[in-house]
Amino acid sequence: GFIFLNKGFGLRTVYCSLFYAGLIQFFEAVVPLSAPLTTNKMLEAFFAIILPALGSGILFNLNSSTGGTDIAAMILKKYTGMDVGRALLLSDIIIAGAALFIFDVETGLFSLLGLVLKSVLVDSVIESLNRRKSLTVITSQPELVCQYVTKTLGRGATVWEGQGAYTHQTHYVVLTVLSRGQAVVLRRYLKEHDPSAFLLVSNSTEIFGKGFLRA
Repeated sequence: GFIFLNKGFGLRTVYCSLFYAGLIQFFEAVVPLSAPLTTNKMLEAFFAIILPALGSGILFNLNSSTGGTDIAAMILKKYTGMDVGRALLLSDIIIAGAALFIFDVETGLFSLLGLVLKSVLVDSVIESLNRRKSLTVITSQPELVCQYVTKTLGRGATVWEGQGAYTHQTHYVVLTVLSRGQAVVLRRYLKEHDPSAFLLVSNSTEIFGKGFLRA
Protein backbone atom coordinates (compact mmCIF):
# COMPACT_ATOMS: atom_id res chain seq x y z
CA GLY A 1 0.00 0.00 0.00
CA PHE A 2 2.82 2.40 0.82
CA ILE A 3 4.64 1.59 -2.42
CA PHE A 4 1.82 1.38 -4.96
CA LEU A 5 -0.72 3.79 -3.49
CA ASN A 6 0.41 6.51 -1.10
CA LYS A 7 1.67 7.21 2.39
CA GLY A 8 -1.73 8.33 3.66
CA PHE A 9 -3.36 5.08 2.55
CA GLY A 10 -0.55 3.06 4.14
CA LEU A 11 -0.77 4.84 7.49
CA ARG A 12 -4.56 4.61 7.64
CA THR A 13 -4.41 0.92 6.74
CA VAL A 14 -1.86 0.20 9.49
CA TYR A 15 -4.05 2.02 11.99
CA CYS A 16 -7.27 0.24 10.88
CA SER A 17 -5.56 -3.17 10.82
CA LEU A 18 -4.28 -2.81 14.36
CA PHE A 19 -7.55 -1.38 15.62
CA TYR A 20 -9.53 -4.15 13.90
CA ALA A 21 -7.34 -6.87 15.39
CA GLY A 22 -7.61 -5.24 18.82
CA LEU A 23 -11.40 -5.14 18.62
CA ILE A 24 -11.52 -8.83 17.72
CA GLN A 25 -9.37 -9.70 20.73
CA PHE A 26 -11.47 -7.45 22.97
CA PHE A 27 -14.80 -8.97 21.95
CA GLU A 28 -13.36 -12.47 22.09
CA ALA A 29 -12.51 -11.85 25.76
CA VAL A 30 -15.70 -9.98 26.67
CA VAL A 31 -18.23 -12.00 24.63
CA PRO A 32 -16.64 -15.39 23.93
CA LEU A 33 -18.46 -17.62 21.45
CA SER A 34 -18.05 -21.37 21.23
CA ALA A 35 -20.50 -21.73 18.32
CA PRO A 36 -22.39 -19.60 15.78
CA LEU A 37 -25.23 -17.44 17.13
CA THR A 38 -27.84 -19.44 15.20
CA THR A 39 -28.11 -22.74 13.35
CA ASN A 40 -29.32 -21.01 10.18
CA LYS A 41 -26.35 -20.88 7.83
CA MET A 42 -28.02 -18.56 5.34
CA LEU A 43 -28.92 -16.04 8.06
CA GLU A 44 -25.36 -16.18 9.42
CA ALA A 45 -23.98 -15.74 5.91
CA PHE A 46 -26.07 -12.64 5.19
CA PHE A 47 -24.90 -10.85 8.33
CA ALA A 48 -21.32 -12.02 7.74
CA ILE A 49 -21.57 -10.38 4.29
CA ILE A 50 -23.59 -7.22 4.96
CA LEU A 51 -21.75 -5.87 8.01
CA PRO A 52 -18.18 -6.28 6.65
CA ALA A 53 -19.32 -4.88 3.28
CA LEU A 54 -20.66 -1.75 4.97
CA GLY A 55 -17.42 -1.30 6.89
CA SER A 56 -15.24 -1.96 3.86
CA GLY A 57 -17.26 0.45 1.74
CA ILE A 58 -16.78 3.24 4.28
CA LEU A 59 -13.05 2.56 4.55
CA PHE A 60 -12.53 2.32 0.79
CA ASN A 61 -14.37 5.62 0.40
CA LEU A 62 -11.90 7.18 2.87
CA ASN A 63 -8.97 5.73 0.89
CA SER A 64 -8.16 3.19 3.59
CA SER A 65 -8.57 -0.52 4.32
CA THR A 66 -8.03 -3.16 6.99
CA GLY A 67 -5.18 -4.75 5.08
CA GLY A 68 -5.00 -8.15 3.40
CA THR A 69 -6.44 -8.49 -0.08
CA ASP A 70 -8.19 -5.14 0.32
CA ILE A 71 -4.82 -3.59 -0.54
CA ALA A 72 -4.61 -5.67 -3.70
CA ALA A 73 -8.12 -4.52 -4.62
CA MET A 74 -7.18 -0.86 -4.19
CA ILE A 75 -4.07 -1.34 -6.33
CA LEU A 76 -6.19 -2.98 -9.04
CA LYS A 77 -8.66 -0.10 -8.86
CA LYS A 78 -5.89 2.46 -9.25
CA TYR A 79 -4.17 0.87 -12.25
CA THR A 80 -7.18 -0.58 -14.10
CA GLY A 81 -9.92 1.94 -13.28
CA MET A 82 -12.39 -0.82 -12.35
CA ASP A 83 -14.85 -0.42 -9.46
CA VAL A 84 -13.39 -1.39 -6.11
CA GLY A 85 -16.03 -4.09 -5.59
CA ARG A 86 -15.05 -5.84 -8.81
CA ALA A 87 -11.38 -5.47 -7.91
CA LEU A 88 -12.14 -7.04 -4.53
CA LEU A 89 -13.89 -9.92 -6.30
CA LEU A 90 -10.85 -10.58 -8.50
CA SER A 91 -8.38 -10.36 -5.61
CA ASP A 92 -10.37 -12.78 -3.38
CA ILE A 93 -11.80 -15.24 -5.91
CA ILE A 94 -8.94 -17.75 -5.57
CA ILE A 95 -9.14 -17.72 -1.77
CA ALA A 96 -12.92 -18.18 -1.77
CA GLY A 97 -12.74 -20.85 -4.45
CA ALA A 98 -10.13 -22.77 -2.45
CA ALA A 99 -12.80 -23.46 0.17
CA LEU A 100 -14.36 -25.89 -2.31
CA PHE A 101 -11.33 -28.15 -1.96
CA ILE A 102 -10.08 -27.41 1.57
CA PHE A 103 -13.45 -27.71 3.35
CA ASP A 104 -16.44 -28.96 1.35
CA VAL A 105 -18.65 -27.97 -1.56
CA GLU A 106 -21.29 -26.30 0.62
CA THR A 107 -18.75 -24.12 2.41
CA GLY A 108 -17.09 -23.26 -0.88
CA LEU A 109 -20.38 -22.24 -2.49
CA PHE A 110 -21.25 -20.10 0.53
CA SER A 111 -17.84 -18.44 0.27
CA LEU A 112 -18.22 -17.68 -3.43
CA LEU A 113 -21.77 -16.41 -2.94
CA GLY A 114 -20.62 -14.21 -0.07
CA LEU A 115 -17.74 -12.80 -2.10
CA VAL A 116 -19.99 -11.89 -5.04
CA LEU A 117 -22.59 -10.24 -2.79
CA LYS A 118 -19.90 -8.38 -0.86
CA SER A 119 -18.40 -6.97 -4.05
CA VAL A 120 -21.82 -5.66 -5.12
CA LEU A 121 -22.59 -4.22 -1.68
CA VAL A 122 -19.21 -2.47 -1.39
CA ASP A 123 -19.79 -0.65 -4.69
CA SER A 124 -23.34 0.22 -3.60
CA VAL A 125 -22.13 1.65 -0.29
CA ILE A 126 -19.43 3.75 -1.97
CA GLU A 127 -21.89 4.99 -4.58
CA SER A 128 -24.42 5.90 -1.89
CA LEU A 129 -21.82 7.78 0.18
CA ASN A 130 -20.69 9.79 -2.86
CA ARG A 131 -24.12 10.42 -4.34
CA ARG A 132 -24.86 14.06 -5.05
CA LYS A 133 -27.58 15.92 -6.90
CA SER A 134 -26.80 17.68 -10.16
CA LEU A 135 -29.34 20.48 -10.65
CA THR A 136 -30.08 22.42 -13.82
CA VAL A 137 -32.33 25.42 -13.23
CA ILE A 138 -33.88 27.28 -16.16
CA THR A 139 -34.98 30.65 -14.85
CA SER A 140 -35.53 34.29 -15.71
CA GLN A 141 -34.07 35.29 -12.33
CA PRO A 142 -30.51 33.94 -12.32
CA GLU A 143 -29.32 36.39 -9.65
CA LEU A 144 -31.94 35.09 -7.23
CA VAL A 145 -30.90 31.47 -7.76
CA CYS A 146 -27.15 32.07 -7.74
CA GLN A 147 -27.29 34.28 -4.66
CA TYR A 148 -29.06 31.54 -2.72
CA VAL A 149 -26.76 28.79 -3.96
CA THR A 150 -23.51 30.65 -3.31
CA LYS A 151 -24.36 32.60 -0.15
CA THR A 152 -26.83 30.39 1.69
CA LEU A 153 -25.82 26.90 0.54
CA GLY A 154 -22.13 27.67 0.10
CA ARG A 155 -21.84 26.02 -3.30
CA GLY A 156 -20.67 27.15 -6.70
CA ALA A 157 -22.80 27.58 -9.80
CA THR A 158 -22.36 28.21 -13.50
CA VAL A 159 -24.72 30.39 -15.54
CA TRP A 160 -25.21 30.67 -19.26
CA GLU A 161 -27.80 32.32 -21.45
CA GLY A 162 -30.35 30.35 -23.42
CA GLN A 163 -33.45 30.81 -25.52
CA GLY A 164 -36.79 29.07 -25.35
CA ALA A 165 -37.32 26.88 -28.42
CA TYR A 166 -41.03 27.73 -28.64
CA THR A 167 -41.32 31.22 -27.12
CA HIS A 168 -37.89 32.44 -28.26
CA GLN A 169 -37.68 34.28 -24.96
CA THR A 170 -34.32 34.69 -23.23
CA HIS A 171 -33.77 32.45 -20.21
CA TYR A 172 -30.79 31.61 -18.05
CA VAL A 173 -29.52 28.15 -17.23
CA VAL A 174 -27.94 27.67 -13.81
CA LEU A 175 -25.93 24.51 -13.19
CA THR A 176 -24.92 23.46 -9.67
CA VAL A 177 -24.14 20.32 -7.67
CA LEU A 178 -25.50 19.90 -4.15
CA SER A 179 -25.91 17.31 -1.45
CA ARG A 180 -29.27 15.59 -1.17
CA GLY A 181 -30.32 17.80 1.74
CA GLN A 182 -29.26 20.99 -0.03
CA ALA A 183 -31.15 19.95 -3.16
CA VAL A 184 -34.36 19.64 -1.15
CA VAL A 185 -33.79 23.07 0.41
CA LEU A 186 -33.17 24.70 -2.99
CA ARG A 187 -36.25 23.06 -4.46
CA ARG A 188 -38.41 24.48 -1.66
CA TYR A 189 -36.82 27.91 -2.08
CA LEU A 190 -37.52 27.95 -5.82
CA LYS A 191 -41.08 26.81 -5.28
CA GLU A 192 -41.64 29.80 -3.01
CA HIS A 193 -39.60 32.54 -4.71
CA ASP A 194 -39.42 31.48 -8.37
CA PRO A 195 -42.36 29.14 -9.05
CA SER A 196 -42.00 29.50 -12.83
CA ALA A 197 -38.45 28.08 -12.79
CA PHE A 198 -37.85 24.76 -14.54
CA LEU A 199 -35.77 22.41 -12.38
CA LEU A 200 -34.02 19.27 -13.59
CA VAL A 201 -32.46 17.03 -10.90
CA SER A 202 -30.26 14.01 -11.56
CA ASN A 203 -28.11 11.73 -9.41
CA SER A 204 -24.35 11.80 -9.79
CA THR A 205 -21.72 9.79 -7.93
CA GLU A 206 -18.50 10.91 -9.60
CA ILE A 207 -17.99 14.65 -9.24
CA PHE A 208 -14.41 15.86 -9.29
CA GLY A 209 -13.34 19.30 -8.21
CA LYS A 210 -13.19 21.65 -5.27
CA GLY A 211 -15.51 20.54 -2.49
CA PHE A 212 -15.98 17.07 -3.99
CA LEU A 213 -13.73 14.17 -5.05
CA ARG A 214 -10.13 14.65 -6.01
CA ALA A 215 -9.28 13.56 -9.56
